[in-house]
Amino acid sequence: MTLATALDLFYQHCRVRNLSPLTLKRYHADLSAWCAWRARHGYSPALVDVTIDDLRAYLDYLLYEHIPHGSNPQRRADDTIGCAPETVSSVRKRIHTAWMFWDAENLLSEAQKAFFVRGRIPAPKVPEQIRPTYRRDLLDTLLAATERGQVPETAARDRAIILLLFDTGMRVAELCSVDDEQVELAEQRAIITGKGNKQRHMFWTSASGRY
Repeated sequence: MTLATALDLFYQHCRVRNLSPLTLKRYHADLSAWCAWRARHGYSPALVDVTIDDLRAYLDYLLYEHIPHGSNPQRRADDTIGCAPETVSSVRKRIHTAWMFWDAENLLSEAQKAFFVRGRIPAPKVPEQIRPTYRRDLLDTLLAATERGQVPETAARDRAIILLLFDTGMRVAELCSVDDEQVELAEQRAIITGKGNKQRHMFWTSASGRY
């Protein structure tokens, strides 16, 4: 079986799992890029011919040689070579997920089944960084902007959106997907559908509840 055919089977499996369109797009982009890299470097197209050294070489290429947006000069940074460790770690994770599917489908050799065990293909170390938080003065500026030239109903809606995002940390897409029946105003909470179509309760403060 070719790697391309094996990838098609994996994409079909992902669709059956009802993964989000964005997740499917990311899997397709990263795994197709891996397949294309193998073709450019003359590797065998057969899945059974993928070796652990091939996989290590691809991750090494991403980390130290790949030019981000190299095919799009409008987005390319001239002094940027190599992907961020976070990006390479995500690509490795997606290849690993496909690898586990192929293992479950008995498409791998005995040697290939052990490629990802005991850290044989390690993920690059991702530096731990504290993400910046929003300052109160920025929030006040955003809230003040809702009052400029807007009817009261629209201003109240925009203030509610800003405060809910600030209060809860939910994603914009999650907020946009909330229906009336998912909101419990008295309890100041709503049912949110997040990544992987997983639902959870999200609570907000009285300041947001006023709107």
